[in-house]
Amino acid sequence: MELSLVRETSPAIKLADAARDINETLDGFFVEYAHEAAALHPAYQQLWRKVHDLSKSGGKRLRPYLTLLTYQAYGSEDVHDILPVAAAQELLHFAMLIHDDIIDRDTIRYGTENVIGQYEHIYAPSLEAPDERRHFANSAALMAGDVCLAGAFELSSRASIDTAQHMMVRHSLWRTIFTVVGGELLDTEAAFRTEQGMVADAMTVNRNKTADYTCVRPLVLGAQLAGAPDADIEILKEIGQHLGIAFQLVDDNIGIYGDSDVTGKPVGADIREGKRTFLVERAYELADDTQRARLHELHGKKDLTHSENSEFCDIINATGALKDAQMRIAEHRKIADGLVDSLTITDGFKEAYHEIIQFTIERKA
Repeated sequence: MELSLVRETSPAIKLADAARDINETLDGFFVEYAHEAAALHPAYQQLWRKVHDLSKSGGKRLRPYLTLLTYQAYGSEDVHDILPVAAAQELLHFAMLIHDDIIDRDTIRYGTENVIGQYEHIYAPSLEAPDERRHFANSAALMAGDVCLAGAFELSSRASIDTAQHMMVRHSLWRTIFTVVGGELLDTEAAFRTEQGMVADAMTVNRNKTADYTCVRPLVLGAQLAGAPDADIEILKEIGQHLGIAFQLVDDNIGIYGDSDVTGKPVGADIREGKRTFLVERAYELADDTQRARLHELHGKKDLTHSENSEFCDIINATGALKDAQMRIAEHRKIADGLVDSLTITDGFKEAYHEIIQFTIERKA
């Protein structure tokens, strides 16, 4: 769906306006440090420029939007005071994506070559062996993710807020990184680890890898910076949990059933990588012995064909796992919408929250 966020009569900031401001802030940051990198060496400037270009290739800017919207909803009209804080969350997210591509062995992001893919071309004249090229391209991507991660702290320090608020922001960024890395580790290990007590289910991964840093932290930080009531902050945490889990469930569905022309990722990438998403986990639970055996054969198969990908999708449909996932998404959406109505904010801002919930659930990429 195309998101208006929000009708012209609403006082709430629109997603398009927030995205424009966030993009301008990020552009300024990348240009500044690409210039500084040039003084160190042209190769370092090249890395910054590649990362900058990739950052402009896609992304919904959902996380910074939630922070700006919430900050505004609780009475702080001038969102420009915290633009660097909001943009820092997008930069942190971008760092996570770069690192995630290394983990997932992906070379495509936003329908274009990611840092790994670009550096494989850059290194091709110097490195003949494909494994060597991939290793050093991964190394460049690792460093790119690192500077973006550290850059989130630097960028947030430029916000026009007081010292106590800056400390709050730094703590929030740290807690975000701490939690999402834990969730990422559990997600990565789910593809192969089987020891009792060491395997995390998909919903535990969803809460920690996605819900916390996608929705909970952005909402809570915006509320805290605006001085929102403690009771509302607790409600926002719940909204963030339900919206974040729904976000990941939708992502899982898109990862298997999505159109690559829309998602910008190769067909069957999640299946080849053996991602143990809720959808896959539920399919294994509901499958009969024959279906389960075939799922096991195809899940994680590196040379998965197009027909095998379609077969995998058909089996998930047949087990009822997709229907179950869709029902859970609808439940989380209903709860989140209900919680929004209990917030002590004006109807115009409640409308904005309802719209972003709708957008999150109905998106195709």
